Amino acid sequence: MVVITSNKNHLIAKSASCKVIIPEKETDYKIGTFYSQFAFGFIFDAIYSVIYAPNYESNANRKKNIDKLADRQTKI
Repeated sequence: MVVITSNKNHLIAKSASCKVIIPEKETDYKIGTFYSQFAFGFIFDAIYSVIYAPNYESNANRKKNIDKLADRQTKI
């Protein structure tokens, strides 16, 4: 189980085999929520790119096909 969290002491985090810990900035005045959104967005983008990149051609073709299907559905 992979856990992405800022609370390394949470029960779920403690039981995970892989942890991605985001530093806590929620107590900092006014930047807490911005920091969290940015940090989690960055982590998700990085994970996505690691999964997507090794099979780029196949994934790109699949995305094109999905986009074509979506276009057809919106025209109906």
